[in-house]
Amino acid sequence: MARADLVVCRAGYNMVNEVMLTGVRALIIPESHPSGEQERRAASLSGPGILVRDESACLCSDAARRSCSPL
Repeated sequence: MARADLVVCRAGYNMVNEVMLTGVRALIIPESHPSGEQERRAASLSGPGILVRDESACLCSDAARRSCSPL
């Protein structure tokens, strides 16, 4: 991971720790669960090179983008 220019990942415990330890640029997309675990973990992240977006913003097609969360 430390060699990557950009990491695209979920907000699982291990992935978030590796992103923070390596300082790599990351797009973090929390997976939606009833407990909200990944959303809470992702919301606590900040720093240069870290961007958090929800699933709907990343998975919508261009045609349907108007009804999805903004990037």
